[in-house]
Amino acid sequence: MIYTNRWTNRLSDLIKEAAQEIIPIVGTVQGQKTYSRGAGGDITLEIDRKAENFILNCLKKYKESFNVISEEIGNRYWDADQELFFKKDSVQYKSTSNFFLIDPVDGSTNAKRGIPFYCISIAYATSANFTDLQIGVVYDIATNDLYVAEKGHGSYLNEKPIHCSEATTISTAILGTDLDPRRILPDYQLFKQNLLTQVRKVRVFGACALELCLVARGGLDIYFDMRGITRIVDIAAGILILTEAGGIVWNEDFTSIKNHEVSLNLHYSLIAFTPTLSKELKEKRRDILNI
Repeated sequence: MIYTNRWTNRLSDLIKEAAQEIIPIVGTVQGQKTYSRGAGGDITLEIDRKAENFILNCLKKYKESFNVISEEIGNRYWDADQELFFKKDSVQYKSTSNFFLIDPVDGSTNAKRGIPFYCISIAYATSANFTDLQIGVVYDIATNDLYVAEKGHGSYLNEKPIHCSEATTISTAILGTDLDPRRILPDYQLFKQNLLTQVRKVRVFGACALELCLVARGGLDIYFDMRGITRIVDIAAGILILTEAGGIVWNEDFTSIKNHEVSLNLHYSLIAFTPTLSKELKEKRRDILNI
């Protein structure tokens, strides 16, 4: 397939290659080996470390300087001339027009246990600004499905165009969400008696990048995450894929995600959905949020 950005084919190729690097250790004792906490705050597993290292080494081969925010190493600048990484707070840190947001393994708990719902997620932007996202690539490792989106050029699943569903009522919608058993009441107090009881079915899969892609392809009609722990590396590629497929993403208060500088220090709660539900969701906003 011919894409408009030179990085799209590059990312499409390397994300599939990165998957092959970790497939042999998914669900194994080796893959479950733990390291210290990564920059995102989660314990780093061997599958995370191996995938991230492979992706970064691939990016280095293009001999271009770049910035990266990744779940394990955090915010770094790769100087192609010196062939060195510099941290965000370093005097050598610079900003480039090549900016990558990487989640080496989204759904790593699933991968750790061999549950077949996990992916690699990479977004490319021309700056550290959220509105400058240009490419989203998500690879479903268990199914070998590749989701790709370029800003202004639509979304694709295995090189075929995808679009959100045409669900017209919340009562017929399939909703995906995520649950933190330690925070059931505070997470879901706002809508557990409202939105969850109005939809047709609820699904909990455990990998938000893939769940955003499911909304983009019409598998889910709504994805609602009220935990307030999701980071930009988890959702950047998925949001672009969803919006290019016609979908809509709001903050938990039903406002659009604002223009801002991307950072691992920011956490999100969000609702993503097919546009045909927009009117009803707005009408029921006060009931759903209990305000």
